[in-house]
Amino acid sequence: HMIPDYYKLSLPNASVVVPVTDEGEVFILRQYKHGLGATVWGLPGGFCSGEETSLECAKRELLEEIGCEAEEWIDLGGYAHDASRGEGCLHVFLAKKAFKVSQPNNSDFEEYQIQRAPMADVLQLVRNKQMNVMGFVGAFLLAHLYLQYNGLR
Repeated sequence: HMIPDYYKLSLPNASVVVPVTDEGEVFILRQYKHGLGATVWGLPGGFCSGEETSLECAKRELLEEIGCEAEEWIDLGGYAHDASRGEGCLHVFLAKKAFKVSQPNNSDFEEYQIQRAPMADVLQLVRNKQMNVMGFVGAFLLAHLYLQYNGLR
């Protein structure tokens, strides 16, 4: 169908990571998001660059934003950014047995805090709408469901 004056927004593919430690804690971020004009709770992630695969992007973002690597990567699927207005896929990964290897490269962020939190605490952030960016909420809930049915190990 043709719809006159209908504009599409073309976004690059992106990845978001739910990094879970061996002890079952999640690395979460509190950072300023200029598009929202607010500081929010979130997860590591970002747009894929060039020919980078979604997994390569996820691994890079985890290292850059948290300073972590992970022993096991679970692909939880790719989802549309915005089905009404645009293209681009948000790919979700669960990074199991995540561990610190370096300091994050956080020079881009004005307000930036990394925290390790039990799954139940992150679920409470979602319930209280303190984690309120849909991509982060969806990614966390997908990982939470996966771990509920498949276990941490």
